[in-house]
Amino acid sequence: MNFTLNSIEIKSNWFDQGGIISNIGPKGFYLYLTLFKFRLHNQQHAYKFSTSVYSIKKEMNDKKYTAEEIYDLLRLLIRYRIIEIENISRIYQLKNNNDIDKNKHLIINATDVPEKNQDDETSSDKFVIVNLELINWMIQKELNEKHILLHTLLVKYANNIKSNCWMSIREMSLRTQLNKDHISKLLVDLNKCYVVNSRKVKTHRGYGYEHIVCKNLKTLDEFIKVYQKEIDKNLKKEADKKETTEKEDRNFKDRNKKDDLNKNDLDDLPF
Repeated sequence: MNFTLNSIEIKSNWFDQGGIISNIGPKGFYLYLTLFKFRLHNQQHAYKFSTSVYSIKKEMNDKKYTAEEIYDLLRLLIRYRIIEIENISRIYQLKNNNDIDKNKHLIINATDVPEKNQDDETSSDKFVIVNLELINWMIQKELNEKHILLHTLLVKYANNIKSNCWMSIREMSLRTQLNKDHISKLLVDLNKCYVVNSRKVKTHRGYGYEHIVCKNLKTLDEFIKVYQKEIDKNLKKEADKKETTEKEDRNFKDRNKKDDLNKNDLDDLPF
C-alpha cells in the first residue's frame, strides 16, 4: 500500500534534544508515517486518517509488530499529543478483557503539525519535509524504522543548497536515543543504498564527517550518478580498515592464548 501524499511536513523541534523523537523513538515515528497510507482526502483537517490496529500492523510489518505493540505506540503518540482518536474517547476502549479489538474502525487526527501563517513566510528551518516517496523506496530496499529516523534527522540538518550537514555520531545519538555503535552501522546501510554520502573531510579543527543527503526520490538517480563512485570507494576503505582491525584483534588474542599456554607449561615444571 502506497502513501497518499508525496511528502509531508513535520515540526523541526521534534528532533531537539529531549524532543518528541527522543520520547517516541523510531517505532513511534514509523507508525506516525504509516498513518499517511490511510489519509482521508478533502477533509477540513489536513491530516485525518481512517484505519484500524489490524491495518496499521499489516502495513508496518505484520510479522514484526504485534497488536499489543501497535496499541502501545498509539497510546504513546496520544500521550505526547501527536495524534488524537476522534471516534473513541479513551484508547483503553480498544481493549476488552485485555484483548485488543484489532478491527475497530479508528478516525485519527494528527495534532502536532507545523502551523503556517499566510501573512508570514514560514522559514524552512521550522519544519522538515519528509519525502514519503523516498521513504517508500527505502522500505522496499528493506531499510527499517531506525534507518528512516536517522535519514530524516540528516534531512533536517542538511537544510541548505548543498544538502549537507556535519553531525557527529554523538550528536545523532543524543537526538534519536539510538546507540552510537548502531548509528555507525545504520550510516553504512544508508550509504550502501546511495541515499547518503558520508565522507571524511579535513577541517580547521582536524577531520570530520560530512553527510550529503538525498532528500527526494525524484533526485535519487542524479544523486547516485554524482556520488556512487565516491560512496563505493569510501565503503571499501572502511571495510578494509575494519578487516585490518579485526585481524589485529585476532592476532592479539592468539598471542595472549599462546602466552597463557606457555605459562601453564612453566607451572607444571618441578621447580
